Amino acid sequence: MGNKVNRLCSNCFSSTEEEPESQEMQYSLLQDNPRESSTAQSNSSFGSTTKDTEYLLRLIESASLTFYNHLKQPLQEEGMEEMVNKEGFRIFASDLPEGYFIKASWKMPFTAEEFLDFIQNTELRRTWDKNIERMEVISEPLPEIVVSYTKFKKLLVMSPRDCVLASKILKIHNGVLMVNTSCEHSDYPECKDPIRAKIDVGGYYIEPIEEDEEGNKSKVVNITIGNFGGSVPKAMVKKVTANSIPKHIKTIHAELKKHLTN
Repeated sequence: MGNKVNRLCSNCFSSTEEEPESQEMQYSLLQDNPRESSTAQSNSSFGSTTKDTEYLLRLIESASLTFYNHLKQPLQEEGMEEMVNKEGFRIFASDLPEGYFIKASWKMPFTAEEFLDFIQNTELRRTWDKNIERMEVISEPLPEIVVSYTKFKKLLVMSPRDCVLASKILKIHNGVLMVNTSCEHSDYPECKDPIRAKIDVGGYYIEPIEEDEEGNKSKVVNITIGNFGGSVPKAMVKKVTANSIPKHIKTIHAELKKHLTN
């Protein structure tokens, strides 16, 4: 399980017909045909029942709708503070009653397929994320839905964290959305150590653009709505998280370029 490479939604990248705006969001994801995945059955019993399937679909649906609604708003929404505006990165953040909201945008010289295929490859994760202690795909209970577990090392003043996420890739508007949201799993219960981080909504929306003089092919909008938990002041977590995004993304770009040229 630990070195499994996620499979991406080929239909999300191969379609040349433009989708009507928000068509993907106008109908409940519960209307998807819940075909069983043989991989899921061999990896875990989670997702093998109708109740489990509906639970995951409702989580993904809620996260996707929330992401899309923020995507339609200006990059700097009301009440958001500008955290970063340099080297092509624009990042804004605001406090929430529980946690924080971060919204970022930049351009990149890669397609959505190249970028998402790379960041979801668990075998390559440590090439660009040194904070990972453990990561594994738990199951693929439905086509294009992946449930994964990640444990993070201690970072600065924060003790180790972990999370269980459900992820899905889908086509919306003119681009591709990879959305993540926290979920529960009986084989990976929440405990005191490590502290369980909660991601209500996370992910990337990637839209193709006309290639510019710097070779950029796509525009990215990254949204994170979550809570790292613990006693560290959320203002500190928000600031550290927002300011770490440019370096983090540059590392991904550098490693992805190496991966594509090898």
